[in-house]
Amino acid sequence: MDDAKRPVEAIGLMRRSVERWCEWIDALIHFETHAGWHLQPAKFDPDPDKRELASLGINQRYFADWNDFRKTWWHWHHGEAAERFKNSPKWATVGKAMASDDERPWRQPELDMVIISIWPLVKLHNWTYRDLQAVARMILAAPHRYPLESEQELATYCQNVLGLRKSGLKGRSNPEGKPRGWEVALKLCPRRAESS
Repeated sequence: MDDAKRPVEAIGLMRRSVERWCEWIDALIHFETHAGWHLQPAKFDPDPDKRELASLGINQRYFADWNDFRKTWWHWHHGEAAERFKNSPKWATVGKAMASDDERPWRQPELDMVIISIWPLVKLHNWTYRDLQAVARMILAAPHRYPLESEQELATYCQNVLGLRKSGLKGRSNPEGKPRGWEVALKLCPRRAESS
């Protein structure tokens, strides 16, 4: 397409491209947040001050592996927070978070990663939960375990555990179990072998 001769179409194409990129970025942020909630619960305290201080403490664990820029930033942030919270009992959150190995139970990390990672395809192609179930079964090593045993279980899991909700028109399942975009899903999340 010659963008100079058809600017309206070109702008529409650019807009759709940016929207698609945003969907993938949103999926990445969603998974990172979901994983963090399980693996670093101190960073999810209801108190925003404690969340900030917990992040400082958790980040301090990895200090030795950082480049000079990150080390300088951490020193500045730590010093600024120390001044702000010098008379506050909240300051102890830094040390507690740094030393804590607390994690929340995470029963389905691989399944969660797959579903969240391919959710932009669910939205783009208006997959049904049956379509999502079929594609997830192609990828995962244990394809017939909860919540992939039934379409309804998967829908409930997506909504209540992962916070993912389908919107828009009701989709139609692909009768062959290979909805539009399934090949992209397999490229994003290669098939998992059964672990021994």
